[in-house]
Amino acid sequence: MLISDVGLTARKVGVRRKMKISVVMATYNGAAFIIEQLDSIRLQSRKVDEVVISDDRSSDGTFEIVKKYIDDYHLRGWSITYDTIGMGLRDNFYNALSQVTGDLVFLADQDNRWILDKVAIVERIFMENPKIYCLNNSFKYMDEAGNEISFKNKPNTENNGLILHRIEPGAIEKIPISLNLNKNIGPGLAMAVRKEIVQLYLEFSRRIELHDFEINCIAAVMDALFFYNRVLDFYRIFEGQSVSIGIVKKRSKIMMLIEKIRSGKRGIGDRCRFIEELLSIESSKEIQEYLSTMLELQRVRESVAVWHHLDKWGDEHRMYKAIGKQYGNMDMRYCYIDLISALMPNLQNRSK
Repeated sequence: MLISDVGLTARKVGVRRKMKISVVMATYNGAAFIIEQLDSIRLQSRKVDEVVISDDRSSDGTFEIVKKYIDDYHLRGWSITYDTIGMGLRDNFYNALSQVTGDLVFLADQDNRWILDKVAIVERIFMENPKIYCLNNSFKYMDEAGNEISFKNKPNTENNGLILHRIEPGAIEKIPISLNLNKNIGPGLAMAVRKEIVQLYLEFSRRIELHDFEINCIAAVMDALFFYNRVLDFYRIFEGQSVSIGIVKKRSKIMMLIEKIRSGKRGIGDRCRFIEELLSIESSKEIQEYLSTMLELQRVRESVAVWHHLDKWGDEHRMYKAIGKQYGNMDMRYCYIDLISALMPNLQNRSK
């Protein structure tokens, strides 16, 4: 697809013209916390124009709670649909995104909370910066009761350790594909995207990865992914959530390692297919070269993890170092996980 086909070209954005604001949310058994999130959206200082919610066959009354909420507050432009089959998280978000009509789309989770000026702040950034097509902002953690959880960034990292270099507070920085493909820079609850990126996602995505990671990568391929280093959201951590960064789970180091090996083995093939999808989107020569190199690296990783070829691990290590030297911000932990998987092929069986 050509960039011009979806309007991703340099253009002027009318600073005085308001954008149509949409919010998209996928719900599943979120009755315990969803009212707090809905309140934080409804009470925004800049009112949103559309809220599209897709419920994935909740059994705890989530659909009924949201439907009543919409009716009680007479919320025009708000809607919720109920799937009777059960789609899963990826397809549920995809279904919700396929229904939005706004110029600017905010992603929301059912169990988190926005600060009340979030929409106004983010809309202004998009209106004043036409090159930004996807913006991630910083967030803080909170517990089940809504109390902030203290989290200190590791040295030379930002956004709760998700960005592997320092960014000044309040700064807006462009994020290269090399950084986001290595490690997603932020969760969907802290993202807003222009409709052009949504269109690309709907066309190209096969729901291989989670929606937020795929959208961030697509925007980065278009050289239009940015991060705003300001807290605008609270991310709730609790037992039983669908996706969690897992900062409060207490597990032994060996169990954490086993989980990483298992998930790594499952995900390498998926990552190869996803990179192939990104390569099908027209982008700059530099980005195409990077994606091709990363695809080659993932295929080496697949050989290491599946066949336990120790000699191939040396190739993987050298490739990681070479890519990191050229593009920066490579996370070497993936390489060492594969090495341990190769050295200890029976490790997973011991844990059963």
